[in-house]
Amino acid sequence: MPPHNITITGAAMLWDVITGLRVSEKEEQQGLDIVSHEEKGYDL
Repeated sequence: MPPHNITITGAAMLWDVITGLRVSEKEEQQGLDIVSHEEKGYDL
């Protein structure tokens, strides 16, 4: 693995420990556009 890949992987692992990289199941059901950006992606 090149050094920059190790750095990126390490940073992602640290970020996951601190904040979490995944959203909750409830947020996923509501829709990530609404939860993350407070807007709708599509009007259906």
